Amino acid sequence: MNEAESWEEAATRTAAMMNTVVAELAERTSSWHAFDVLAWLQRANMAYAEDYQESTHDGLSALVELAALLVMERPSANAMSGDSRPRELESHDIVDPGAVAQLCRDLDAGLRRLIDAGHLLNFARQADSGPDWRLRYHMVEREMLLRNLSYPHLQERLLRGLFCEPPVADLLATTLGFTIEQALKVIDGFQMMIENAYWDSVDAAREHILAAPRAAEPVAMDATATRRPRRGRKAMDRERLDRVRVSVAAIVSDRLGRRVAISAEQLAAMLGEDCSAIEAVLRLFSQPFGTRPAVDLVEDYFRGRNPLRTRAVLHDPAVGYFPINVGNLLFGLRELIEDAFKQHKVFDRYAKHRGDWVEEAAVAALQERLGSEEVHRNIEFVLADGRAVESDALLVCDRVALAVEAKAVSLSPRARSGDSARMSRDFTRIVADTVQQADRLRTTLARDGRLHVRSRDQTEFDFAHVRRIFPIAVTLEDVTSITGSASAFVDAGILPSRRELPWIVSLLDLWVICEIVEGPAQLLHYLHQHEQAINLDMITASEELDLFMMFLDQGLYLGDHVDQDGNPTTGFFTLSMTDPLDAYYLHQTGQRRTPAPKPRQEWSPKAFRELITQLECERADGWTTAALNLHEGDRNVRNQIATMVRRLARRTRLDGRPHDETRLFTDSHSSFGVTGMSVGKECTVEQLRERLLTWCRARKHLEHIASWTGIGVIANQPGRVAVLVQLDEPWTDDPELDLIVRTLRMRPAAEVATTVGKRGHPAGASVPGPNQGLG
Repeated sequence: MNEAESWEEAATRTAAMMNTVVAELAERTSSWHAFDVLAWLQRANMAYAEDYQESTHDGLSALVELAALLVMERPSANAMSGDSRPRELESHDIVDPGAVAQLCRDLDAGLRRLIDAGHLLNFARQADSGPDWRLRYHMVEREMLLRNLSYPHLQERLLRGLFCEPPVADLLATTLGFTIEQALKVIDGFQMMIENAYWDSVDAAREHILAAPRAAEPVAMDATATRRPRRGRKAMDRERLDRVRVSVAAIVSDRLGRRVAISAEQLAAMLGEDCSAIEAVLRLFSQPFGTRPAVDLVEDYFRGRNPLRTRAVLHDPAVGYFPINVGNLLFGLRELIEDAFKQHKVFDRYAKHRGDWVEEAAVAALQERLGSEEVHRNIEFVLADGRAVESDALLVCDRVALAVEAKAVSLSPRARSGDSARMSRDFTRIVADTVQQADRLRTTLARDGRLHVRSRDQTEFDFAHVRRIFPIAVTLEDVTSITGSASAFVDAGILPSRRELPWIVSLLDLWVICEIVEGPAQLLHYLHQHEQAINLDMITASEELDLFMMFLDQGLYLGDHVDQDGNPTTGFFTLSMTDPLDAYYLHQTGQRRTPAPKPRQEWSPKAFRELITQLECERADGWTTAALNLHEGDRNVRNQIATMVRRLARRTRLDGRPHDETRLFTDSHSSFGVTGMSVGKECTVEQLRERLLTWCRARKHLEHIASWTGIGVIANQPGRVAVLVQLDEPWTDDPELDLIVRTLRMRPAAEVATTVGKRGHPAGASVPGPNQGLG
């Protein structure tokens, strides 16, 4: 863009250049069969499960989709014969592999040029065009390039949950003529056709190699030219080897797309399903050639109106159905069915089930991971002003509560294209309303410590023991992939403030996170650090799972990057961090042979994991806030805390006396203390509890801190936490505690040296205690 150009002029110039490129690329493909062109590009941009890494893979599904838009304005090409097997090399019209390779290079360069121009065009159209311009820009960018927003097996699980239960399953069968299992079989069938067409060619090429004549005498070969010849076989000379390579490429490439294409009858026979049902699925998925000019189709694509986002199958009656992007079929199926329900005026019968199922699935995932003692569903509680409002779910686990709101609302096509009014409407329903409902519950609990539930007996739930409340907004749509920062919603006027925002997460991402976290304590700590990171608005992530993997890899502690008033001094953008997660799920679902470990916080010491697991299993009063405190340290601090009571127990075994040690942690977000204590085996658990409680209360009072954790062990069982003391009450003046502090001759932490910790490194002030006057 020239400095003298306005955004409007830049957009006009870029659009004209893109039209020229579209015309050139359409002409470049005009002499080739459309399905073959698309199949070659698919193969060139395909990711291979064994070595796939999102962070380094440069293939783009968008290239195949754009190429499909180029060829859609014309008939596909000459029809193929009924024989879809790879042809012999002697066939007079077998493809020239060199020409195919050059075509793919030309298309790749031209299509990437289109995409680069599309970015500029989108920015030029949206920049400074209103307070919501960033949100509109990110929305169109997502529609242009982002595909497969979750893992396929989880999307299949969601589709079965939405459409397999009897009321909706019957509605689907009577309205559209197929079941969800039949639709999923069609998607799997297309994937099988793509793989079979390629591997059949490879097998044919292998047979051609084995049949190739050998040289009369062995010839010395470079290591890079061919493999070492097998015993009893003579090496092939370089010239003949090059000819074989060309032949192999020709066999593999020849009519590849036309051999992928399949008729409804063939697909039904292959899947063992009723042909009428398969035809109904294909009608929903497919679109014909020759509908609109390529220039118009590409223009729509770069405005966020991708015609192939859901209906990603091209149909040529003479050849069959060709899948452009199988992932689009899977992730677009729900939207296609819902649109069809609306057209048939039966959507309302489905919508109630959809909302209930999403809510149930979200609560079930959280409950399974947390093991909450209380789960309250669809409670109607009374606000301070007398208004009654409803909440989807409240899960109470010890001293932590999760206020859950679920929204099953979908984004409309106009919102996906960046339409300001429709985006505002949809995001208000999906995000703002959900945030408001979750926040009202949090505010009421934090203020009153109880909920007045409107019912016949005017039930009142007492939650005075709850110390932390995490609001969670669970959505069916993945809104975090639209913008990696909540500030875009605030700037657009959809959310009121960056502070105190709930965790906004899609149901599919919630499933992943609940499965991957090592236990309930780690999930709660992620909610804690996520809340701090979002409220500070310092981290921009491409998607929620990148932020989660960053949490596993290094934590989300940001204390080093805020000033004395707690305001951020810098910002971070996370690149793709899901490679280990992708590898794990690829292996779990059988797509990758090489085992991949389940991601976890590798930097967390084994002793700390054992300590946390013990707290999770025994679930003493206050274990949740204790775990939140203990998780705040980096590897060294976690190891020191976990091994502290073992060191103290060793000293007690040596001299027979009780020992204790205190560590104080402070940063810009919070302050808390940890005390470890060991006693001899002659001391009972109740005596240890009384001793540790007195010590922790006094130490907490001295330091003017709101949260304190005490861990007590008996010397002959150093690996088992005998007593957990967790104090979470706000600090107040207390003359009795002042007297205990003086009696115990406690020193303030300032005399020991307390500093603010670095990222993941809360400062520790180790204070050995004399244990006097506690007996």
